This record gives sequence, C-alpha cells and structure tokens, in this order.
Amino acid sequence: MQETGRKKIPLPFLQGGGEMGEKMRNHNWSQSLVGEPENWPQNLRIYLSLLLNSRFPMFLFWGPESICFYNDAYRPSLGDNGKHPGILGMPGKEAWPEIWDFIGPLIQKILEGGEAIWYEDQYLPIFRNGQMEDVYWTFSYSPVTDESGNPAGVFVTCTETTKSVTSFRQLQESESYLEILSNTVPAMIFYVDKDQRYRSYNQRFMEWFNVGSKEVIGKTVLEFVGEKAYQMVFPHLSRAYNGEQEQYEMRSPARMNDNRWLRIVYTPHKSEEGEVLGVIVHATDITERKESEIALRESEERIRTLIEEAPIAICFFTGREMKIELANRLTLEAWGKDHSVIGMRLEDAVPSMQHDPYLSILDKVFTSGETFSDIAAPVQLIVNGIPTTRYYNYTFKPLLNDSGEVYGILDMAVDVTEQVLVQQRIEESRRELLSSFNDSPVGLALITGDDLVFKMVNPFYASLTGRSAEELIDKPLLTAIPELSGQGFDDRLRKVMSTGEPYMAKEDVVRVMRNGEEVTMYIEHTYQPQRNEGGDIIAVLVVVMDITQQILSRHNIEEKEAALRNAVELAELGTWSLDIASKLATLSHRHMEMLGLDSPIATPEKLLSIIVENDRQKVENAFYNAVKPGSESRYEAEYELVNEKTGEQRIVRALGQVYFDKNMNPVKIAGTAQDITTQRRTQFALEAEVKKRTKQLAEANESLNNTIRELNRSNTNLEEFAHAASHDLKEPIRKIHFFTQHLKTQLNPLLQETHLSSFARIEKATERMVNLIDDLLLYSHVSERPLEMESIDLNQKIQNVLDDLELDIQEKKASINIGNLPVIKGYRRQLQQLFQNLISNALKYSKADVAPLIDISATIISNNGQHYHLIMVKDNGIGFEQIYADKIFQMFTRLHGRTEYSGTGVGLSIVKKVVENHNGFINAESIPGQGTTFKVHFPV
Repeated sequence: MQETGRKKIPLPFLQGGGEMGEKMRNHNWSQSLVGEPENWPQNLRIYLSLLLNSRFPMFLFWGPESICFYNDAYRPSLGDNGKHPGILGMPGKEAWPEIWDFIGPLIQKILEGGEAIWYEDQYLPIFRNGQMEDVYWTFSYSPVTDESGNPAGVFVTCTETTKSVTSFRQLQESESYLEILSNTVPAMIFYVDKDQRYRSYNQRFMEWFNVGSKEVIGKTVLEFVGEKAYQMVFPHLSRAYNGEQEQYEMRSPARMNDNRWLRIVYTPHKSEEGEVLGVIVHATDITERKESEIALRESEERIRTLIEEAPIAICFFTGREMKIELANRLTLEAWGKDHSVIGMRLEDAVPSMQHDPYLSILDKVFTSGETFSDIAAPVQLIVNGIPTTRYYNYTFKPLLNDSGEVYGILDMAVDVTEQVLVQQRIEESRRELLSSFNDSPVGLALITGDDLVFKMVNPFYASLTGRSAEELIDKPLLTAIPELSGQGFDDRLRKVMSTGEPYMAKEDVVRVMRNGEEVTMYIEHTYQPQRNEGGDIIAVLVVVMDITQQILSRHNIEEKEAALRNAVELAELGTWSLDIASKLATLSHRHMEMLGLDSPIATPEKLLSIIVENDRQKVENAFYNAVKPGSESRYEAEYELVNEKTGEQRIVRALGQVYFDKNMNPVKIAGTAQDITTQRRTQFALEAEVKKRTKQLAEANESLNNTIRELNRSNTNLEEFAHAASHDLKEPIRKIHFFTQHLKTQLNPLLQETHLSSFARIEKATERMVNLIDDLLLYSHVSERPLEMESIDLNQKIQNVLDDLELDIQEKKASINIGNLPVIKGYRRQLQQLFQNLISNALKYSKADVAPLIDISATIISNNGQHYHLIMVKDNGIGFEQIYADKIFQMFTRLHGRTEYSGTGVGLSIVKKVVENHNGFINAESIPGQGTTFKVHFPV
C-alpha cells in the first residue's frame, strides 16, 4: 500500500518481499527523486517486483541519479549499524561514497548504452557495522530499459564472497574452490509481457542463449524457443498468466544448445487492479543437484543392498548414547544378534562390549569429531553364549550436520581374525626361516635402526659386496660399505622404514669395491618392511639378485639389433611390406628409388607393371607359393625391372616372410629388396671366364693326378726306406754295444778308472743313438695321419700314460692332479705319445730338491670365432726363459746340456706334430725356477 493523504492505494508490484517490501511500501517517496510509486514507470515496477520476490541478492540503480533499491537477500551484506535502511531511495553517489569512484563510472557506462559487466571476487570495502570493512563481491551490472527500450537503470545481482575469498587463500589447491565459485553464479532472469513477448532479460540469459542484448526483444516465446520447447513450458506458463506463481524443473530447451537442468520460477506481474501484465521468469542452473538427485535415487537402493551384503561389518550409531540406527548382516552376526537390536543403545544391545574400551572410544570420537581407526584390534564377544575373541580392522567415522556438529558415528569393521592368526603363524615361520636363510641362492640382509645397521647377512649378499658376513654384521650400511654413499640406497631404506611401503627395483646399478677394484653390477632388489606383533616396523628385509649377466646379454642383443640396422643400411637394402587384406604395399625410401616411384604406397598391379614382362609370372608364382597352406612361408624372387624415372633396366633380388593370423590365414608379407645388377653382370662375366678356365683346370688336374701318383709311389718307397734305414742303422750300433760289453768283460781285471770312463761314454753314446733313431722313426710315423679319427676319452688316455710311467712317478715322488677332461675326436696312438712326452718332460725337468707337482686340466675357449678344448699340463719344475717358447718345439732343440738332463730334442717336435695332425695348436708359458705350462688346443 502507498499512503496518499489518508487513503492507501494498493500497489501489487510492492506486495510481499519481506522486510524490504514493507519498507518500500511505508517509505515516504514523495521526498525522493523518483516520486510516488503509483507514478513509477512500468518497467521499474517489473524490476522491483522481480527484485522483491527473488531470494537471490539483488540491487537496482534507477534513473540518472542511480536511486537505490534492494531486497531482503541483499540486506545481510549491509550489516548492522551501517547503510541499512537509510540508503533506500537514496542517490547512489550519496549511498556509496566510499566506492563511488569505482562503481560510478561502471553505472554511467551502462546507462550510456554499454554492455553488462561481471566482476568476480572484487575487493570493495564498505561502511557497515559501524566501521569500514574489507569486503569482496561477485556481481554483475546489467542494463535495464524503460518502455522505449533505452537504458534506464542498472540491475545488480551480487553475492558477497568475502568468506569464499578467505577460504580460497587457505585452500588454493583444493577442488572445493570450484564448488564455492559455482555458488556465486547469478541466475537467468527475463520478463515476458501479456502477449508472451520478451521485454527484457539479463546477462545470463544472453550467455545461455548466446544472443545479444536486443536480439530477442519483441519476439514471442514460441518464436524464440520453438514448438517442441513451447509445448513443455506452456502448461506452466498458462498457470502464471492465470495469476499463480509456478515453479517446476525441466531440461534446457534445444535453443540453449546445451543439456542443463533448470529450476524455473514464474512470478505473475500484476497491475494495481490485479490484471496479469506479464510474467517474471527466474531460472537457476540446477544441473549438478538434479543429476545428483537422479543418481542418488538410482543408487540409493543399490547402496542399501551393498551395505547389507557388504563384505565388511557396517553399522551406524546416533547421539551420545550410541543408538543403533543401522547394522548390516555381518555386524549382527558378529554380535550374535538379529534386527531386533535396531533402535537400542549399543551397551544394552551388546552388553559384553561394556568391558572393552570401544564405548569410551566412541564417546571420545563423538566429543572430538575426529576419526579413529585401529587394525587387528581384539574384541571380546559372546556369541550364542560362548565367549569369543575376534580381531578387526575398524574405523569410527564421525558424521556432521549442517552446523558442523557430530550427530552420529559410522562404524566400519573388517573381520581379520583368520589373517591375524595366519600372520602370527607366518611371523613364527619367518623367524625360523630367517635363522636358516644362509643357504639362500639370493642375497639376503636384515637392516634395523636409523643408522641402518646390518643384523643378519647371508653369504651370498656378503659376496656381492666383496666382503665377508662378519665384516658387515652389526655395522651401519655406509660404514660397512662406504662406496654406497651417494648412490641413494640409504635414502630408500629410510623411506621404507618411515612409510612402511615396500620398495622394489627391477634394474638398479650399484658400484662396490671387490679386491680393491670398483665393480659395477646390475641388481634386482626389494626392501620389505618387517613388523612386530604390534604392527611397528622393526627392520627391513633386503633381497638382492645379481642380474648383471642378463643385462649385459640384453645390451649385447641391442647392439646386435643396431648392427643389423646398420647392416641393412650398409648393404643398401630396400624394405617393403604387403598388407594382403588391403592389397597395398608400403615401400622404404631406398626401394622407391630402385623402382623410380614417388609414393611409398603402391598396389601389386603397379609393382608388376614395373617388372619386365618375362619375369612377371615368376614373381606371381613366388608370391602364391609363399602364402599357400603348408608352404615354408618364405618369399624369394629375382627379376628385372625398368626404373620408371630413369628407364634404366636393373636386376633386383627380393626376400620376404609371410605372417599368418591365429586361423593360419596370411595377413602380411614383409621383407627386403636388393639391387644386384652389378653382382649379376659381374657373375655373368665370371661364368664365361670360369667356363674357359674350367677347361684349362681339367687339363691341369690330369697333370696333377699324374704327379700325385708319382708322389704316392715316392712316399711308399720313402716309408720302406725309413724302415730299412732304421733296421740297418740299429744293427751296427747293436754290434758296437755287444762287442764293447764283451771287450769290457775280457779286459776288466786290467782296466783302470780312465778306461772304465771311456767304456761308459761309448755305452751312453750308443744308447743315445738308439733313442734318436727310435724318435726319428716315431716322428716319421706321426707325420702320417691314420684314415679316420675316433672318439677318445682323454681321462682314460691320461690314466694309460700314468700306468706306463708308474716307476718314474714313484721314483720322483711326484703328485699328479687330473681335472675332468673331455672326449675328443683323434688318433689314439698319437695322443698316447703326446701326453707321454709332456708328462715325461715334467718329470724329467723337475727341481732336484722339490717333488714334482703336475696339474692337468681342461676348459673350452673361443679363438677367432672357433671353439677349442684347452688342455693345460702345468708343472713346478725348473722352467725356462719365455723367449725360447717357440724354439723348444723345433727338431733337436735342447736348452740344457746332456750331462744335466737326458734326451734327444725330438720329443716336443713330436708333440707339436701330433697337435697339428688334430688341426690344433700348442704353446708354452714358463718362468725360470717356477715351472712350465703347456697349452694344447683341440678344435671342439
């Protein structure tokens, strides 16, 4: 009502509105610049009706003087003992002097036709509560028009965000900031007249519908939103035009180009006579809430089912008395109760818990509002009259109401009785296991304390560090193994100690000192925290495996792959692949150059067209043979082609591999192509030359065969001569020896010392001559290879030699160590002679005052890509200078006088000849006074 004289005239647009509606109705407007309300413009009435009936904070500056209007929702922002209610009807400059320098130009700009503006968290200090206060605002200034469509004022929708800004500074990294900001977004507001034509709308309307400030003015709702959307809103809009305030929720119309949920409020705008002049529409985006409600409704029953059937015990208590509001099946089973306990106090429902600490813990959680959790906690329960101890992991979670007060506690518990009992048994087993872990084939260590002290170390771990277990136990990690400093292992151990989270690394590099040298290893290791029965971490179990060889092998493979790529490049190979399904070939750059093509993609038809006609069928046959079932899946073809760019004729050799799917259908062929034009042309020239030379070679072979036959005849004669010479040479020496002995016996009574010495020299000379003849005959025999080799066990062969030399070995008191020797292909008699000569030499050239020690061992080595059995015969004899290592294998070579050591100088020549007959080689290493090692190499 507005009082005029003594008569009050009802003003419908000022009806309602709470406190501010009453103050506007009772305000003395006659003294204001806008005059009496009944004379106010129609649009001002519309906006004020909208303002008073909205629960969103709104403020209106009207007219050139920016007369102030605001609603109840805006009222709290003015505080107490400040601007309220004095600024109602006051010009803006007088109402807001402290911020007019900021907002005055904004208002003026909008009144001059500017667009709506938006500020978020704007700092604008104002006078309220008896003082200047720092205040932050999120607000929009939107133009409002008069009946002519000209700007007549500024409509302000705003929210004070002082609290949110303060919270934001504390929660800058929190996602809740987005939710806080979303609460400040203004609603969409517009007005349609009685003909359902748009007369005004705010900035949010323009943003949501993506329209300009004048674009929709004058259009009907049907014209703007379309027939489908209009049919949805029409029943609600009709009720508003019938004078009822209508509220409903709907999906946004297609015209809005999005899919949000809106809460629509239609407020009828009535004349003083009660006639509906239009409808004020207030639309709020409730998408998040609506979708949450839908999701909540859809999931509520599932949640109840999940709680009831959850694999953990769940119950909910309310009030300090812990009234049972909810308890699922597992909870009731644990208590030994049924649903009749719902609504009872916990201590009444489960009396046995009165003696446990849980009731006091629940009370503490209810008082403090802090969550409490425990693991493997024992609970004494009486189930079916039987006292029972169970173990639970549980959490008491306080639930808060809107005021932040605790109103209930959610109890979630997992029965871990079996796990606890198993863990107790595991812990016992672990202690037994750790006491015998020395035999583990992996490195194991137990480390404790802040200084990371070794408490247990197995031999394998110690060997990895290059130390003994005794050098590590009871010492800190970096004291026992100082070279680990800076490698990060101590930091990782401490992290496992502090967090209880295990650490595992698949491929770590570690550097340690072994025998005074730094060694780099690759290791796979884990750090596993060890806990006592109370769950406290007491140590870290370190498990280490040395994977150096695997990593080096992988690196070797990677190097080989790189080498293969380089080889492809160096070999100037082109690569290609053919997808059988798409019938498209993919070519490398070099293959494109071979063919004279510009594109890396080509069809089989295109490729065949480049091949000379005589070779096309051959190429097709090679392809079909490669892909047919049961083939070797290999494609190979050589053909001539004509380069499309140069016209040059080239010869290409292509290789490929067919790939099949799980049903053995061919899906792809991939391979290489090589330009072999130069090789083939050279080959053709060589073949002609070879044909010519073959004829010449046949003639030469005939001549050579004649020579071989003659040589074989000569060798036969030579062998006969060797036997005859051996017999003929031995016969006179035998006679010399016989008659010398006979003469010595006859003259014995007359012989003096000098005579006996001469006889002794003659006897030794004849003996050496016999030995020399035998050795020469043997050398001639080993120069000849038997027809076939046979498998010979060198272990047995060495034993035969030792049996033959048994007396010499006993006389010298020699020790002979024989390792595991291989079985090789060879000539039995020659190998017997080889090892007999080597072992005899070791016995012969021993030191006078030291018993001979002979070691015979074998291993496999690689030399220039060939694998060999390496047989080593090592002694501790007199040795020789290394400069003679080759000379000793020459015929008749002796490094010592005959008076010191007997021999003919042929034995090692025989050894070398035997080794060469077996396609091997021999060398010797020696140090004077320390001994000699003969190294015999037989091919594997």
